[in-house]
Amino acid sequence: MNANQKQILKKMIDKDIIGARHILHENLKHYIEKHKQGNFNNDTKELLKQGYITRHTTKHGRSYTIPPRKVAEIKKLLSL
Repeated sequence: MNANQKQILKKMIDKDIIGARHILHENLKHYIEKHKQGNFNNDTKELLKQGYITRHTTKHGRSYTIPPRKVAEIKKLLSL
């Protein structure tokens, strides 16, 4: 897991984007520094494959959330 992926997960945990709360793809991208946003799509795809986030399609576009069962594992991974 790279630094950008950890930063995405940390911001989602901090903002309590867990379970029924979602964040749009465009809004999540703002959490990454501009010079590191080039790999943002690959980072989110990798987090999806690993099961750390789930994707939902809304009328506004793609949105992401952290599954409640993964919160403890993510906090342990991020040393929170």
